[in-house]
Amino acid sequence: MVSVSAWQVWLVAALLLFVAEVLAPGFWLLSVAVGCVLAGAVSLVVPGYLAPVLSFAAGTLLSLLSSVLELRIHRGDVDGARHVLSLFARIERSPDIQCRACLAGSKSVIDVASGDPRRALTSGLEGVDLAEQLGIASQAVKQAFVASVEAAIAIGDMDQANGLLERVEMLKPGERPPLLVAQTSRFRARMAGDDSAESGFKSAAGLFRELGTPFWLAVTLLEYGVWLVDRGRVEDARPFFEEARGTFQRLNAEPWLERLEKTATAVRETSGPTPGTVCRRAATVAIGAGWAASVSSRATICSCTQRQRAWCWAT
Repeated sequence: MVSVSAWQVWLVAALLLFVAEVLAPGFWLLSVAVGCVLAGAVSLVVPGYLAPVLSFAAGTLLSLLSSVLELRIHRGDVDGARHVLSLFARIERSPDIQCRACLAGSKSVIDVASGDPRRALTSGLEGVDLAEQLGIASQAVKQAFVASVEAAIAIGDMDQANGLLERVEMLKPGERPPLLVAQTSRFRARMAGDDSAESGFKSAAGLFRELGTPFWLAVTLLEYGVWLVDRGRVEDARPFFEEARGTFQRLNAEPWLERLEKTATAVRETSGPTPGTVCRRAATVAIGAGWAASVSSRATICSCTQRQRAWCWAT
């Protein structure tokens, strides 16, 4: 039998959903919040009557960890994301695998944004490993997967990054979540050491566009543009930067706008490099700490002029 305080569960769900609707208006959260209020009233009057659907309320609450939390992070409000996570502190020791996966993925995302990739990788792998029970298509698992690969690349652990990507690549075509196929193409492009990266960026961008995920499309276009700039193809990169800028502005993704603008500034200030190359800083500064490759991979030989060397990552 459901606890006599079941109505409180519904009320908390409603309050969180109202907050989520304020933070991300235009979604279906408001109607669900109203439904939770009504369910709470029913549970208060007739305890136990709605026990079968309490799992729906729990699932709705957990979805905040993969929606509102990431929204706060990509808008530069890491403290706000931590606050969202703190609301779920009571389920920290829950034996439920869905709760564990959601918490692991959320912690990993926060740690990546906070510049602690090693800790992020530990948390993220915990969530990814739960794919066997929850399935690779679980939103919590996908969240942990993306954060784990980001963290592995950030610390230069390419073996770990490759291993994670192979988990998706080894699945049968019908078993691969489209979002993870796109993310895998994006990561492969970033990790490639040759011109094969271009096809990876194009594939990822095409999939994100088809899936209707503007944020990840903009991130991919930014990374693709940076790759092009690094090879002296500034004009080719310009339309990608412009589209990414428009999306980041619309989504209020300030940290990503700052990275893009720093790249644009670095490109404008770069003058007189060896043909076909630009300062390595222009190719890395846009990604930012915690989202770029390791510092060691940035410290490659730079072909900038002596004036530019004073400001280049390679010095």
